[in-house]
Amino acid sequence: MDVHTENSNLGNNNPMQQPVDVDAMQRTDPKKAWPNSEHEFDKPHAVVADPTPNADSGKDIGLLHAPITSINPTTNTTLKSEKGVDNIVKVSKPNRYVNEPNLAQQYNFDYPFEETEFGEGFFIPLEAGQTTDSLVAKLNKQIYQFQQMTGECEKDENGDDVWESVVIQTKKRKDNVIELDGFGKPIVGANQTNRPKLIHSANFIVKPVIKGDDLGEGNEAETDGVLVIRVL
Repeated sequence: MDVHTENSNLGNNNPMQQPVDVDAMQRTDPKKAWPNSEHEFDKPHAVVADPTPNADSGKDIGLLHAPITSINPTTNTTLKSEKGVDNIVKVSKPNRYVNEPNLAQQYNFDYPFEETEFGEGFFIPLEAGQTTDSLVAKLNKQIYQFQQMTGECEKDENGDDVWESVVIQTKKRKDNVIELDGFGKPIVGANQTNRPKLIHSANFIVKPVIKGDDLGEGNEAETDGVLVIRVL
């Protein structure tokens, strides 16, 4: 803590005064960090801004008299006098990328996640030289990326992010090959991690398919492959 006394000469007739908490003064008003007289503390400090209309906005605590700013995109455009609840607009197909126009271009998805509606699915046949395991792994990775791109972190009643503690059951790999135990099961471990609790706007499951399996509605798989079903 930096301190300042009215007279630093301790040998004169003016006794030592109580130290001034300069840090506290600067946080309130930098102009009053160094008092001009012994009565300087008796003067009221001016109100910088009324915080009431700026509730839930942000302020840089590292800056003196930092402006209060919106933490969400805004143009400060509001209704003149009507109530917002009386002017609600219902949207049948909302834009999940609103205010994030470049988000959809961050990943290059090979599969029609965006176009698949709830309850629908699509079958992907194996290519020459491809294995079911490699196709399943590729799909799981792209579905995860899609979930991260389209999901939103859950909020509590104060609008703060909700995180969750989960255990990831990891498969032991060597040279990208999953190691199996004596019973033909993957050798697994457990990693605990904390992550944002996402609200998903879409989710998918991946089902391995072999030739002759019923894909649904009487459609029979002509080759091995993978069936992807949207479940949310």
